[in-house]
Amino acid sequence: MRPRVILFNAVSLDGYTTGFAPDQSAFYEIAGSIKEDVTLAGCDTLLAATPHESAAPPVEVKQATKNPNAPILAVTDSAGRLKQWAYWQTLPIWRSHIALCTDETPQDHIADIEKLGVRVWRSNNEGSDNRQVDLNAALTMLAKEYGAKTVRLESGGRLNAAFMRAGLIDEIYLLIHPVIVGAPQATVFLTHLNRQGPLRLDLAFNQRVAEELVLLKYVVTSSSSAAA
Repeated sequence: MRPRVILFNAVSLDGYTTGFAPDQSAFYEIAGSIKEDVTLAGCDTLLAATPHESAAPPVEVKQATKNPNAPILAVTDSAGRLKQWAYWQTLPIWRSHIALCTDETPQDHIADIEKLGVRVWRSNNEGSDNRQVDLNAALTMLAKEYGAKTVRLESGGRLNAAFMRAGLIDEIYLLIHPVIVGAPQATVFLTHLNRQGPLRLDLAFNQRVAEELVLLKYVVTSSSSAAA
């Protein structure tokens, strides 16, 4: 059994997640109502959100007071690029932290973040591309070892698409902003999905938020099983 996975993104009317200024207050108010057990983020998402002065974290981290009911932060980082774990550990938003890695993740990076108290979990893809985290195995681990029932995916288009290709997304929340980006360098919320044919979604509800925003919730009605 794996947890229910909710993809939640703030997007423009034409489906972009970058190229405009999203309403962070509205986004995180809605995110808080999901009450996920695990916030699962991509490495690029955290790198983009880390303050520049946190580039070189100390070995010892002063931990923030943790709420035992707060979610876990899990981050896919097979290449070992997220060096700023110390910053994320000082935030009281999450009670613990997991780096989702593979056997190809550099050992020196693993040693460094384990000193900070970050748990490292490594997937074994059994003959497939071991440079990529086995998302299905990661979700199974979160359910089995942490009792996770709901995972909120807070990520960019590539990881979102990887979860979708693997048939691991159950619901999609889109906070629509009244703006059209239309920029080729911007990022859509599903990047390189590469599906053959459309994927049917069922509209669960729609709601006007903060006067100018619209929240759409879709249920994914068909799925496939694969590793990503």
